[in-house]
Amino acid sequence: LRTNSDSSPGLASSIKKIYCNERDPGNHTLKDIGLMHEIPKEDQSSLVLKYDKGFRKKFLTEASAVDKLCIMIRKPGLELVNYLKHANYSTAVNRYLMYGPAGCGKTMTMMYAVDYCKKQGWLIVPVFNPWTWIQYKNTYIVHQREEIVRSLWNKDRVDHPEIAARWLENFRQINSDLLENVFTTREYTWSKHEKTKSGVSFSTLVDLGIARVRIATDVAGCILREIINQDSPDFPRTLAAVDCANSFFGISTLKIEPGVYLEPNELALVHNFKKILSNKWKNGAVIVGLNTSGIPSQTKRIAKVSSEHPYDILGQEGFDILDPHIPIHVPHYTDKEAISHLAYYQDRKWLVGRSTTEAGEAEILQICGNSPTDICVYCGHL
Repeated sequence: LRTNSDSSPGLASSIKKIYCNERDPGNHTLKDIGLMHEIPKEDQSSLVLKYDKGFRKKFLTEASAVDKLCIMIRKPGLELVNYLKHANYSTAVNRYLMYGPAGCGKTMTMMYAVDYCKKQGWLIVPVFNPWTWIQYKNTYIVHQREEIVRSLWNKDRVDHPEIAARWLENFRQINSDLLENVFTTREYTWSKHEKTKSGVSFSTLVDLGIARVRIATDVAGCILREIINQDSPDFPRTLAAVDCANSFFGISTLKIEPGVYLEPNELALVHNFKKILSNKWKNGAVIVGLNTSGIPSQTKRIAKVSSEHPYDILGQEGFDILDPHIPIHVPHYTDKEAISHLAYYQDRKWLVGRSTTEAGEAEILQICGNSPTDICVYCGHL
């Protein structure tokens, strides 16, 4: 047996091609697996959202440090984009359900597909971290107690005005080039003295919800209704990208009154977004990611998950709503992908010294076990 050397360069040092020259994910092929797909700075302003950014905070910190934002081209991403390219959009929407072990790259695969749809001119409905909708705090970030109030229209529902206004800002940011050309098809009444006529642009509707926070939840619901009921040939194709979708079917730590926990479905936002998960609309697609990282942090209300299988994570209600769906399993890195990740870090000078040697490389892979998230976290401390 040969021991790894502290002086010999590792396999990552021998990789000559790190980045993919083709900027459109729709043109990537199996030959590009392991290469880095760069998001240009001019595109980042519409992909890295102000709230619930989609990309994880650790990843964005790293991207800022290395001055480059890249997503690795992987087989699940190519599979997902291929489905989107060849689907029949005159029939009910397809639901693509991504599952896999924690830290395997489901969120990055979703963002890869979102980038593809953005380049095709799709309208994006972004829901990247709904855990923040249903709990006051998680392990890492202490959230201030947001105002939750009974709905003006349905006393069995609870509005989340601040969260809804933030979602509207995200929706405006990611679709900044489309909203002026998408119009409502019906009149909406907000109060006895205020209404919005039919035919106004989505941009006007979104601006109203952001300015009038009290009705932001209702505005978000109206936008989703317009998307679901669309029948105009001029309406853009729509992608609903919902990460951590299992949070809709679990438990919450929100209280509308002392000692009484709200169930997620009592929140008007959750109730409305569950509708867009259905396949009762056309001219679009639904991508769903499952994530268990928010579950253990729900203080005093722990939901136990026995496996990574979608049924165990979603529960009966969630699985029934998303049935039928197209499952896409996202595994940990292959050996080739793990080495490519290290090669990217070396190119950006994120790894230097012993970590670039044969022994250092072997140590990183041994500790991280080909987990994309673990490699990111561990290398961030080297």
